[in-house]
Amino acid sequence: MELKKMISKDYIPQVDENDCGAACLAMILKHYKSNVSIAYIRNLARTDNKGTTALGLVKTAQKLNFETKAIKADMSLFDTADLPLPCIVHVVKENLLHYYVVLKVKKDALMIADPNPDIGVVKMHKDKFAKQWSGIAIFMVPKPDYKPIKQTRHTLLSFLPKLLKQRKLVINIILAALLITVISIAGSYFLQTIIDTYIPNNMHNTLIIIAMGLFVFYIFQSIFTYAQNFLLTIFGQRFSIDIILGYIHHNILD
Repeated sequence: MELKKMISKDYIPQVDENDCGAACLAMILKHYKSNVSIAYIRNLARTDNKGTTALGLVKTAQKLNFETKAIKADMSLFDTADLPLPCIVHVVKENLLHYYVVLKVKKDALMIADPNPDIGVVKMHKDKFAKQWSGIAIFMVPKPDYKPIKQTRHTLLSFLPKLLKQRKLVINIILAALLITVISIAGSYFLQTIIDTYIPNNMHNTLIIIAMGLFVFYIFQSIFTYAQNFLLTIFGQRFSIDIILGYIHHNILD
């Protein structure tokens, strides 16, 4: 049977090739009304450059208040009535380890969600699925006291309070940038005037004065550039600390 593309409101594509497991877990969480980023799951599951292990997915689901069970089975599993779906299955696809979410079981096919965005949600014949499936399936259902997780989505506006907290630094950085720009424009103007006017007319005395002025200008430009870079470094450090502390407070202390 040819793959037939379908649509699922819970579908979440993987970000890169190592995120298939995290994306599958994110889909199941979304099915149960939770809103959790792949990055958050990847951190909990300790995803590395080889991907996420089945044990990592199990432990992460447990941390998120799910009853979880990983089993090794054969295709007769999908003849079982009342399977707790959706579930995650481990497959070997094109000689690479991968994960699918099984959404629905039909007589001869499975409805699966492949986190690869080029595939998406499709109907796959059981014979084709059996050739890819490693036999590992991870079932998970919410515990009785489960509450959907609504993770805050950060936008540029969400960082505005942190920027306002450092407003003095930001103002000084902007002022330094403006002064550097003014000095650069003025220096270019006077240099062009020297070339076009003072040198051709042999105005040596005036030329010396303007040259000294330019020298002073460029010294100040160097000072302001150094000050701007110094302030940017301080701003970056403080801003990063604010973000890290906010993350720790929100995700660990809470």
